[in-house]
Amino acid sequence: MDEVEAFLERRVFKWKATKMCTVCKKEIVRGLVEPVEYSCPTLWRLYHGYVMLKRNCPNQTHVSVVKVSDLRSEERHQVWKMILQHKKQHKQSNQSDSSGG
Repeated sequence: MDEVEAFLERRVFKWKATKMCTVCKKEIVRGLVEPVEYSCPTLWRLYHGYVMLKRNCPNQTHVSVVKVSDLRSEERHQVWKMILQHKKQHKQSNQSDSSGG
């Protein structure tokens, strides 16, 4: 599987409402699409089965889990940009950590 196929099979959260998470204090915006791993940490744990209680995330009813391949092209582009930005920030933080010590 190449990088494009892996990207299209990836799961993302698509928010159905604009709210503030009372647990992690993250603002969610209706229509925003973001990778699961960059989203609300509480919802991430619930999605991956680390938390069994359904009441741990107040915003779980305001999100849809969809595959990138099911998104519109502009939403795919938005997710791709988020991933690249996150990789760039992660790479920069690793470089500063290794050069600082």
